[in-house]
Amino acid sequence: MTAWRVWAQVLMKISREGVMKVKHHRFLIFSVLAYLALLVSTASHAGDVNSDSIVGKWQDPDNPAIVQIANKGGYYEGVVVENADNPALVSTVVFKNLVYDSSEGVWEGTVYSVKKGKDFDAKISMENSGNFTLTVKAGLGSKKFEWARVE
Repeated sequence: MTAWRVWAQVLMKISREGVMKVKHHRFLIFSVLAYLALLVSTASHAGDVNSDSIVGKWQDPDNPAIVQIANKGGYYEGVVVENADNPALVSTVVFKNLVYDSSEGVWEGTVYSVKKGKDFDAKISMENSGNFTLTVKAGLGSKKFEWARVE
């Protein structure tokens, strides 16, 4: 085999490997772009929950009271608007000074416990616009309650 022929085979091999590398790089680029598109899509759905997502009527499934949460200009407040078991509780403010923390995507404030007759620190997180999780802190412990949108 002549040197020219060996050299030609080496060049062809390099060129074939180069084509394979380009195809591999195209696959990597496509994979990265698909992943980024998925991230953007997920982020846009996470954006469905914003500070006013909490506005509306809500109910703890274990409690007959319906609470209307409203924007009070810089904070949110929840007032009992219906309670079949205890109509005297209507107009009671149960969520106070709820402020939205956009970095965590939660509302923080206080919740009034009718049973205990006092306020507790509270955090509300929302995965979708149909329900939220209320985390109540008392001392060193905490308890979670699931609430559902009524309207």
